[in-house]
Amino acid sequence: MNKVICAAFVASQVLAESVTLTAISFPATVFDGENIVGEKPWFIKFYAPWCGHCKKLAPIWEEYGAVQDVVSVGSVDCTVEKDVCAKYEVKGYPTLIYFPVEGIAETKFFKYNGARNIEGFNSFLENYKPKVDL
Repeated sequence: MNKVICAAFVASQVLAESVTLTAISFPATVFDGENIVGEKPWFIKFYAPWCGHCKKLAPIWEEYGAVQDVVSVGSVDCTVEKDVCAKYEVKGYPTLIYFPVEGIAETKFFKYNGARNIEGFNSFLENYKPKVDL
């Protein structure tokens, strides 16, 4: 019951801003154990609050979550949600990961290495082509 309430609450925020994800909300909102939840892919920032690069990216990421509707945008605080960050092999901050709808998110996710601005994120999404083996 709590997962359903949590998922409904987070889903209601997805259209307006970046969603803060936790170890509890991540599986109920992003990846249910087999598939991506919902019809849109996810673009997630894994960060540490003390990280200077993360602090610089924070307002850009929030604006990105508010201005686009192609993907769901989320954030995970790796100082709190260590298990989630370890699962997706986050070794530096910020790490941006794209979870496509096709494939299994547990093994099919892509780390973003482009420009850390809205134009870079949009270019990445426009040029993203799923791999045949998904």
